[in-house]
Amino acid sequence: MIINTFSDFCSILRNIGFAVSAGNDEGIFNLNRYYSDKIRHHTWDPETDPWEWRIRSVTECDDIAYGKVFNFKGGWITKKWYPYFLAVRRNGRDLDEMYSDGLISGMERDVYNVIRESDEIAMHEIKRILNISRELNSKYESALLKLQMNMFITISGETHKTNKFGEPYGWGINVFTPVENFFGDIEVIDIDIATDKITERIREINPQAADKNIKRFLNLEGGK
Repeated sequence: MIINTFSDFCSILRNIGFAVSAGNDEGIFNLNRYYSDKIRHHTWDPETDPWEWRIRSVTECDDIAYGKVFNFKGGWITKKWYPYFLAVRRNGRDLDEMYSDGLISGMERDVYNVIRESDEIAMHEIKRILNISRELNSKYESALLKLQMNMFITISGETHKTNKFGEPYGWGINVFTPVENFFGDIEVIDIDIATDKITERIREINPQAADKNIKRFLNLEGGK
């Protein structure tokens, strides 16, 4: 298996089911080993720059999700495997239940409610609506990460700030949506079945994966 283009990447990802994005594979798996010499980061070429594939995958494919879902680092999960990770991260609980259990902070709840009420909204707009001060910015960014880890929200696209002339500028800004909006109804799976299924798949793609890395990858502690 060799990845020369975005299409190659999507095909291999669909076959495998999930992967950590570039960099550290978290002791589990990423697709870097399959990259040909054509693949280069931050060239802005949509066909050969994996950085561009983050947004292409969620805007051009209806069966691939991307977000900070693996040890608070980026990664992809296909629609086929999404219910298994959702079961492990939530264990059948909604956000209010996890908040009552102390697994969701007040900031996370507030951020989620803004996203849910908006259906789809950019990171800087959430911050504006909640009137996040500089002192609260780190808590706000942490809330976005934990909501992704617990799979309540996911990245659905990218936008840019605009100047007074309506012209875009600066780096791209992530747009978020509730996972139910992104994939629609998601099959409910028992947490033990989901844990075993993911673990089995990890063993298939990386027989050397250590138990501690698998547990951290599954994030059975609820994103804390």
